[in-house]
Amino acid sequence: MAEKQVIDTYQNKKESRERAMESKSIAFRRSIFSLMPHIVGCFLITWVMYSIAAGLLTTLDTFGLSRVWLRLLAIIPALVILNTIRIYFNNRYIIGRQRLRLYRGLLALSLDKPAIDYSDIREIQVTQNFFGRIFNYGHVAVGTAASGTYDIILENIGQPYAIQKLLDERRRLRQLKVQSAVRTGAE
Repeated sequence: MAEKQVIDTYQNKKESRERAMESKSIAFRRSIFSLMPHIVGCFLITWVMYSIAAGLLTTLDTFGLSRVWLRLLAIIPALVILNTIRIYFNNRYIIGRQRLRLYRGLLALSLDKPAIDYSDIREIQVTQNFFGRIFNYGHVAVGTAASGTYDIILENIGQPYAIQKLLDERRRLRQLKVQSAVRTGAE
């Protein structure tokens, strides 16, 4: 009798943890550290452009074109900054209660919204480059049995191994729910 109560208490605690876990949806974007090459490139381009402009100013000053060239040279770093902002805000990832969703193209002409149910996930792979290992960001590729490739790739996200662990846990919980539903339906 006491043993049954302990097992029931354990089951109730486990179910309440699973319910709490399922009730939370997590939305996130790519890691800001993955944009460092873009930001450094922007500063380098700006420095090079204005260094070139300083040399051209003396020759163009005689024709009165120096102000026009400075304005034109300011467009290039502005475009790089706008592209960096677009890259950061273009994708949004949501780890929901029942599925993983990707909103790709939020700042583009076309919007793609693939989603994968946790019960369909067969493989989760993490890849990191050199800077990703230093700054703790990387890609998490999620695949299903329906295709030979990865269906969703979470690009340049922070803490990729924590995301992989969270997806594994949600997949396991979803599969347990499906199995328990099948068992109760069979009985």
